[in-house]
Amino acid sequence: MTIDTTAMNSTRRIEGIFRDISAGAVVALVSAAYSLSYAALIFSGPLSGGIAAGITVSLIGAAVGAIAVAVLGSIPVAISGPDTASMAIFSGVSAAIASNAMIAGDADTAIFQVLATMTVTALLTGGALLVFGALHLGAWIRFIPYPVVGGFLAASGWLLCVGAINMMSGDRIDFMAFDQLIGADYWPRLGAGLVFAAVMFIATVRVKSALMVPGLLVLGSLVVHLVLLATGTGIDEAQAGQWLLLPLEKPDLWLPTAMFEPGAVDYALILAESAGIATVVVVTTMAILLNATGLEVSFATDANLDRELRANGVANIVATVAGGLPSSLGVNRSLLNAQAGATGRTAGVASGIFCLGFLFFGGDLVGYVPRPVLGGTLLFLGVSVLVSWLWKTRKRLAMPDYLLILAILVVIVNEGFLAGVVLGVVAACLIFAISYSRVRVIKNDLTRAEYASHVDRPQSEGHALCDHGSQIRILALQGYLFFGTSNRVFEAVRNAIEHPGKEPILVEILDFRLVSGLDSSAVYSFVKLRQLAERHGMFILLTGLSTRIREALRLEGLLQSDDDRLLEFPDLDHGLEWAENVVLAEDRTLMAEAACPFSEWLGRTLGQERLAESLMRYFERLELAPGARLCEEGAEADTIYFVESGRISILLERPDGPPIRLRSMIGHTIVGEVGFYQRAVRTASVAADEAAVVHSLSRSAFERMEADEPALAAACHAMIARVIADRLAFSNAEILALQR
Repeated sequence: MTIDTTAMNSTRRIEGIFRDISAGAVVALVSAAYSLSYAALIFSGPLSGGIAAGITVSLIGAAVGAIAVAVLGSIPVAISGPDTASMAIFSGVSAAIASNAMIAGDADTAIFQVLATMTVTALLTGGALLVFGALHLGAWIRFIPYPVVGGFLAASGWLLCVGAINMMSGDRIDFMAFDQLIGADYWPRLGAGLVFAAVMFIATVRVKSALMVPGLLVLGSLVVHLVLLATGTGIDEAQAGQWLLLPLEKPDLWLPTAMFEPGAVDYALILAESAGIATVVVVTTMAILLNATGLEVSFATDANLDRELRANGVANIVATVAGGLPSSLGVNRSLLNAQAGATGRTAGVASGIFCLGFLFFGGDLVGYVPRPVLGGTLLFLGVSVLVSWLWKTRKRLAMPDYLLILAILVVIVNEGFLAGVVLGVVAACLIFAISYSRVRVIKNDLTRAEYASHVDRPQSEGHALCDHGSQIRILALQGYLFFGTSNRVFEAVRNAIEHPGKEPILVEILDFRLVSGLDSSAVYSFVKLRQLAERHGMFILLTGLSTRIREALRLEGLLQSDDDRLLEFPDLDHGLEWAENVVLAEDRTLMAEAACPFSEWLGRTLGQERLAESLMRYFERLELAPGARLCEEGAEADTIYFVESGRISILLERPDGPPIRLRSMIGHTIVGEVGFYQRAVRTASVAADEAAVVHSLSRSAFERMEADEPALAAACHAMIARVIADRLAFSNAEILALQR
């Protein structure tokens, strides 16, 4: 039996397109309801004459957002449109604009001014999103403190609730004017809206389905019309009594080109509300990022945050030209789209087209939409936001963070967005400074007894450095240094110097390898450290400095060529080697030890001095010039080398650059023993840094010694085992110290 896979795939594609179109229709219904709600929210009270323009710009914003994000976004079934939080904030901006515009003109002037402000806001939002996306700042914007975001979103929830009440009443209610509240004709509408909001809240809490909201919108509208029918109230009478919206006879298109006419726009009024407009931009950006992250989890996919920013930026730029409200990625509509059967980008495009169809061909239907349903929907959204940020977060957040959310909310409600933005910025800076100052800027606090340079020294020198290791202290720093963290470094150094252990600190090493930068205030801490070193006759070494940090220190007069107290080294290894040499130079007994003959050292290391002469009969003496290679990486490891004098280094070869120094070794030590015992090839090369004398013990000579003088061979094995054990023990101590 032959299966026509081409026909099957074609059928599946057609079915997918039909599912996307049907899902787009469902989403368009909810988007249209939200758009009507936002229009009624913004164009209420003295702006109610602009409701037709409000519906038009809302639906255009929903259509453009849905299509642009569907085509350009990284999540195929994502839906964008005017967002609850940003619309709540913009409603506050529009109310302030209208109030000031009404002083100098009539309602039409105020409506025009609000539409112009909307265009400016959409343009700034789109431009900011495009810049953020182009600069790949999607992840960085998340660093805005959570309580600051929560404060703005909680304020948006409050504004939604207030706007919903004003929209249902038909005017802006002054709850302090009790004489006006008594006997007002809007109480039945408010009561109906409150009941509908309560039903929505309870139903959505108990039934977790994205289809619940559109179902309740349809059901609520039917109930209102049944009540109107039962009371004998006609459509015209209900519209006049503000129970229903007025019909949209034709789209009242807003053309931004009207703003270019001389004197048409009072930009001083827009500038006065710059804080609110900036808040819309910030909240929209944060909403996109938070919602994209939430959709990642819901759809088990990876969202490209920068791409989402760019897609929504394009949507807002197009909305600016087309005369639409700002839009952003929405979670609820995206989840509804998926639950309605959407599988691809066609659903978002279809949703946008249906919104435009409703705008141009469904104007008469607007006259049948109940105000209490729209107001109740806004009230439900506002209460949901307040519950999320004021109730659910009270147990998740620390008390200071929760109080900051309340403070920003109270300030915005009483003093406006400018004061809220100032408080948010100041709070963000303080939270960052306090939180970052608690970060452990000192990654490791070590002494030379715990951590050594990559120089293998004679056993006597190694023991001396362990015994006097507390004279060398190493602080490995990390992160960004500013006034708070740099002062902690200064205090740590000063306390160690002024309250030393068994021996005073001779050298303090500060390693900057993991330091990303420092500000000007942090530099003064190092000026004080230089003065501290001078008073106590000690040395401070700075290692691993970046070019920027080095220049910042030099601008304050540090790291001068004639400074013998504050010194710089390219990395920790070179700085620590210099410090070890300083400590060893203080120990006169080691000078005599270093001058002892090689045979004497070999005899003591073997445990019996008489064995040294016997062992040296199996050696081959090599004299190396500076730079000469003792062995090459990849060669057979068939020889152990005993260093009599000079200095050699173990090098890791690189095909595209000079070799990397892994370790250096100074006279009276052993090299090459591990590969010899493993019968492996050399994993690195060995070269002389200076003129050196080395004795080689080949495998054939070792085997001959084992056959002829087994006691001597056993002593040699034991000596090498002790050297390996000493190195391993110190390496383990280093690992433990680094894990503290």
